[in-house]
Amino acid sequence: MNGQLAPPLRPGDRVVLRSTGEKGVVVWTWDDDGVTDCYVAFFGDAWPEPDRTPGRPYVLRYYASSLEPAGA
Repeated sequence: MNGQLAPPLRPGDRVVLRSTGEKGVVVWTWDDDGVTDCYVAFFGDAWPEPDRTPGRPYVLRYYASSLEPAGA
């Protein structure tokens, strides 16, 4: 990121888990003693198709630093 801070994640943002490449959507974020935590609904390795109902996502908690905005 060339020394620049990433914009904060917000609910509804699409993200990719850096360690696995899984794709998800931020459900909620909060500050925990200076560290941003997130609940993310993951869909696996592909985004759900817009015209189809996605399968049930699984929701996990991650540090925001372990997530990458999907457009990056």
